[in-house]
Amino acid sequence: MTTDLLGHVDGFEAVSLQEVEERAALQMRVDRKYIVSYETLEQLFSQLGDDYRALEIDGERLQQYGSVYFDTPELMGYKHHLQGRRKRFKCRTRLYGKSACFFDVKLKGRRGETVKSRLPLSALEHGSLTGQASAFLKRGLLEEYGCAAPAGLVPTLETSFKRLTLIHARRAERLTLDFGVTFSEVESGERYRMRPGHVLIETKSGSQLGTVDRLLLALRARPVTMCSKYSLGVALANRALPTSPYRPLLRRYFDSTPLSEPLPALTEPLPAMTASPDLVPALAA
Repeated sequence: MTTDLLGHVDGFEAVSLQEVEERAALQMRVDRKYIVSYETLEQLFSQLGDDYRALEIDGERLQQYGSVYFDTPELMGYKHHLQGRRKRFKCRTRLYGKSACFFDVKLKGRRGETVKSRLPLSALEHGSLTGQASAFLKRGLLEEYGCAAPAGLVPTLETSFKRLTLIHARRAERLTLDFGVTFSEVESGERYRMRPGHVLIETKSGSQLGTVDRLLLALRARPVTMCSKYSLGVALANRALPTSPYRPLLRRYFDSTPLSEPLPALTEPLPAMTASPDLVPALAA
């Protein structure tokens, strides 16, 4: 991240995790995704004014996120997403810093909105589909879709990035900005990355366009479709699979050659998070 961008990040008024949790968690929302250059991001930051607050934990605004996604050995979840099926799901464990961990289940509601539910886990359970998590998934699929969970789910893809979360001071709007996105295919260990100088932005609001959506459109940034981190990572690591809908994004923003060595850190390593697990859901909302 450039010095100018870091200056913008530091310039936002801080908001605590507890304050974020006291407001709407937006677990049911419409998500819109954009991939923009750092130059466009600087222009966006300069137009946000005093309307947004930056989530700050232990003095840090860039929080380390790590996720492990589960799928069948045949990658049924990836294929369902590729086919655009409404009754599809993703499940993962997500680790915040080094200490807070959850099992997340993402479903699609009847109007196309994202419906997310989550189960607290211990940090040691990150990357494992525990019996409790498996029962949680089965219950969610049965209640929402009336179907059983697939058998034989295994860890498939690992993702890593650093996230800045901005919350609107008055409206039920927020956005997340993911820097240094990397993917690691669990079986082979091959690692891929989003090209430097770009950021993945996800806006979260109701059915109407939010403030940032309108600003990005004015900056000639358009929402991208077929931009699931899980699907992009699987498509990069499995060339034999059907990948046509993802190819434009992959060619433009991601390196197709596996990384030969670990990426340098974006900033100094973050300390372990000490926030209590009942507050952490706001991070991923």
